[in-house]
Amino acid sequence: MYRMTSLRDKQYDFLVKYGYGLLYSQDTHKITVDALYALINGPGIPIEGLTIVEETPQRSDKRYRITKNISPIECVLEFSTVQGKKRLSIVLNIQGQDTITCQWSVDNGECVYRLLHSFDTIGKKYRDFIARAEKREKISTLARDSIKTWITAILQDSPYSYCTEEMVTKMVLYIQLKNKRQLKIDIQYKSFQETMPELLQTIQQYEHMLNNEKFNVSIMQSSPHTKWIKGTGQKG
Repeated sequence: MYRMTSLRDKQYDFLVKYGYGLLYSQDTHKITVDALYALINGPGIPIEGLTIVEETPQRSDKRYRITKNISPIECVLEFSTVQGKKRLSIVLNIQGQDTITCQWSVDNGECVYRLLHSFDTIGKKYRDFIARAEKREKISTLARDSIKTWITAILQDSPYSYCTEEMVTKMVLYIQLKNKRQLKIDIQYKSFQETMPELLQTIQQYEHMLNNEKFNVSIMQSSPHTKWIKGTGQKG
């Protein structure tokens, strides 16, 4: 079941998708963490826009924090040595009033190479992503508001009790019936203008059918694994 997704959730998903795209890319340059560490200690990493800060913790090991910023995205590489073993973490942040962060620990330098050489493109990707997300959210908000107005107009003078649930692509309308039953009606955002005029009639038809049924009947989603026995007659 897919419920409403906030913009923050979408931003987090963007970072996760971007990060995993780097971690599992087939483009390999055979660069180890040790090799990157040696570059930092020696000639440095030949990429523009990097800020390298050397930190000296209480233990004798050195620690490096490398940052690159393509507003509002910040990339942070954290090199450290723990018990003689060099470790590397990648941190991606979306900066704002409430910073959103994803972090990965890696045991090779290949994804770092890809990240540093492709990071300049993340700004455009993120802006395009946000523009699409905001456009979809605006359309969904208009649809949700319109559906709520329709439901109120149709049901406020009816004998039915109801409630709604907002989801990603639809609004779910629940209608309370007798004998502890309820109807669950999916109203799609993309087609509500065509279906809403038939809402009250649909409710009444199902209510009449359920109130007059001789058997305990449930309408369910068909399973692809069901072995159906096909009749020989024609459907009316």
